[in-house]
Amino acid sequence: MRQPASQLTFPEPSSILQERKDQLEAGWKEALRSLSLNERKDYLELVQSTTARLSDDAAPGEWLYYQHFLRGGCIQAMILHHRKPVYYFGIPLKPWKHWDEAGPGPNDSLRSIRVDRKEVSIQAVVPEKSAHLVRHMLAGELMPIAARILRSDAGRNPENWIDSVQDLSYYLESRIKRALEKGQPVTISHFLFQDLTRYIDEVGEFWTLEIIQEIQKTIKSNLKKRDTMVSLTPVSHLVLSAGPREEQIKERFHHIYFEIRSLVLDYSIHAVTVESPDYRITDILEKLKL
Repeated sequence: MRQPASQLTFPEPSSILQERKDQLEAGWKEALRSLSLNERKDYLELVQSTTARLSDDAAPGEWLYYQHFLRGGCIQAMILHHRKPVYYFGIPLKPWKHWDEAGPGPNDSLRSIRVDRKEVSIQAVVPEKSAHLVRHMLAGELMPIAARILRSDAGRNPENWIDSVQDLSYYLESRIKRALEKGQPVTISHFLFQDLTRYIDEVGEFWTLEIIQEIQKTIKSNLKKRDTMVSLTPVSHLVLSAGPREEQIKERFHHIYFEIRSLVLDYSIHAVTVESPDYRITDILEKLKL
């Protein structure tokens, strides 16, 4: 599958996904054969539509979740933060709301696994023959990524923001340096939305994904040519603008109104302008509420 182009740095496929590719693929194919015709059709259609939806590089965090679950051969998976689902993958072979402990899968070719790390847990229905490999990959490779992304969400865990955005800090510093070398100020704007977790519980994954897509679409429609948008989480989106200052950015964006299916979303904009190399990235992140 084509990985989207992005100015963020995406890791290469993990050692397990690379070195055990054939074994993981064989297990995945056997697992697919164990599904009913309709289940297999639903799964493959969802994979196709999700790949197309994520191909515009608007959601790097979700892309990383998706790639690990898909390449690992998962049939169903979800990521929970403080026991609340924040990301779904695949088709509902097991009821989402009552799925908690690891154990037997829906059929003999599948197994349910679970890995935990403090406030984050990952659950998945995986091929029985490759369950041990997938468990190791989820625990050792996807879990650190998920924990870092979720902790960087100020709406979920604000007290841990400073240690969890190291990669973002490097990215912002490189963009600031590039703009200043051209003699331009750079303004960073943070769109912070209300927590969408309750909508996942109430209306399900697909409507929640529609909300996220509409948020991204609305922000993008108000960007200028030299603006760059980066989605950190479903409720946290950055816009980097070389040239304009904070007051100009707030004037440009203050009128944006987010209404999806008669649902009006609450949000706030936090912006900061950097005009000289005499700055501290921690001060910028604090002002942005990251």
